[in-house]
Amino acid sequence: MKNRLSFDQAQYKYKCICYDVFRQSNVEYPDREKSFINEFGEWCLRNHQGDPVAKVQPNGYVKVGL
Repeated sequence: MKNRLSFDQAQYKYKCICYDVFRQSNVEYPDREKSFINEFGEWCLRNHQGDPVAKVQPNGYVKVGL
């Protein structure tokens, strides 16, 4: 897939959305080991307990809390 984001890029987009939209700067970082890329090329970001934090699509669109 051409537009695939790295984990660091997906994490950065998530952190920026949390700050820009929700004005939250102290949000939980996703866990690299528990996060994964699904069949649609979206990063499914998960916390250290495995709970979903956000989905980041290859085009950069972020869905928080899924």
